[in-house]
Amino acid sequence: MIKAKITNIHPDRVIERLGFYFAPKQSAEIYMDHSRHLTLLQACKFLNVEILKQYDVSNMTVEEVLQGVQEQKLTIEEAMQAEQRSKNRKTLLDKLTELKGKA
Repeated sequence: MIKAKITNIHPDRVIERLGFYFAPKQSAEIYMDHSRHLTLLQACKFLNVEILKQYDVSNMTVEEVLQGVQEQKLTIEEAMQAEQRSKNRKTLLDKLTELKGKA
């Protein structure tokens, strides 16, 4: 999962990419599952792309994901969203739900 800040630098044009609409001279934070989506955004000369966080939860073990949450490298919600979009491991989702209940 990649969290990126996208800024439309065009003075008066709304830019549409990947189902997102970027208003003129405005910034938006979005989440993407694949790094190739970054390439599509970077190809537009009116969009500035800044990567805020990049985690590939699908290639991490359950313990690595939980450690990342405990070290505050990613939030519980981000981990749950990324897991539901990728492998959807019940064990990990149950542990994240349990952590969310404690917080």
